Amino acid sequence: MTKTIALAVLACLALLGCSGGADQAVSDTVSDTQTLAEAESAANGIIRNASDCEAVSESFSSVMAKLDEVEGKLQTAVGRTTLTTLKRQVSTIGDACGAAR
Repeated sequence: MTKTIALAVLACLALLGCSGGADQAVSDTVSDTQTLAEAESAANGIIRNASDCEAVSESFSSVMAKLDEVEGKLQTAVGRTTLTTLKRQVSTIGDACGAAR
């Protein structure tokens, strides 16, 4: 019985100690979701116009600058990975069109 009580107390303490971390993780995820919406909005112009190299070339440098700006705002590893993938996709389209950064 003493072991059960000790385990219950440890479990409660662990849950109480982790609740702040869980709240922070949720907050970081929500923040990253909003930040990535900005990045995706900027990148969509390039992605939609992938077959129109003139349109890509006109907006490529400003889109890449926006993606670089967003990078500093991300707080989670998943957000950074998502942005890296998005930047790679935009860069591939820009390279195919010969767009200058």
